[in-house]
Amino acid sequence: MRRFYGISIIICFFIFLSYSIVNAKIKVVTTFSDFASITKEIGGDLVDVDYLSYGDQDPHFVPPKPSLALKLKNADLLISTGLDLEMWLTTLQDKARNKNIMDGAVGFVTVSPGIDILQKPDAGSLSRTEGDVHVLGNPHIHTSPLNWIPISENICIGLKRVDPVHADIYEKNQKIFVDKVDRALFGDALVDLFGGRQLETLLQNGTLFEFLENDYEGEKLVNKLGLFFKRFWIECDRLYRIQTRYSPYSQTCRGHHSVDQRQRCDGHAGRQLF
Repeated sequence: MRRFYGISIIICFFIFLSYSIVNAKIKVVTTFSDFASITKEIGGDLVDVDYLSYGDQDPHFVPPKPSLALKLKNADLLISTGLDLEMWLTTLQDKARNKNIMDGAVGFVTVSPGIDILQKPDAGSLSRTEGDVHVLGNPHIHTSPLNWIPISENICIGLKRVDPVHADIYEKNQKIFVDKVDRALFGDALVDLFGGRQLETLLQNGTLFEFLENDYEGEKLVNKLGLFFKRFWIECDRLYRIQTRYSPYSQTCRGHHSVDQRQRCDGHAGRQLF
């Protein structure tokens, strides 16, 4: 009887242990809160997310405190920009002594692959006399809503790598996140008509706003823009109105300024603003 009782306890223990392992959340630490928010969108209830730098801190200079190293000690996944923005991160990785999140390890992810990095300096023109110079280009990629899409793709890859059992869930949630971004930027009507990927391509090519000047069902497509770009459109119109004393989208100056200034507007939306 005692033997049976002992075997029952052992069986219950292993069942409990197996349940705990299966239901354990993936511990993710990101360098910035922006990446943490995207990770939560993709990981949902499967992840426990924390971050190292707050929005009111200078991202170039985060003190490598012991408390931050402790956050990394038991992390399954570390997410960073991947350029030369977080030069302070290596010190924290060393202090944490977590081999799973070191550079090149399965639990280390950079979100910059696939993004067109702006403002890359010429190798011959690099000089510290110019102040803070990013030798790999402008690393502030998280300020662009359009960049959130490749960032989410890289985060999804990292989550699938450390937790392949739930790969299907991560992929599904990532697609839902991308759809949210597209609809916030372009509006439900345009996304339903053309698809988010096509609108992203038009924006990146600098032809979105010119395309939106076309008529559809008795009105301009631009009237279907989402809130984000509608505000940008209004601000762009206001600035050009000040510069030219005309609206570049009004009938009075369309013949003189429409093509050139729509291209400039697209350029600002696709690269400068983002």
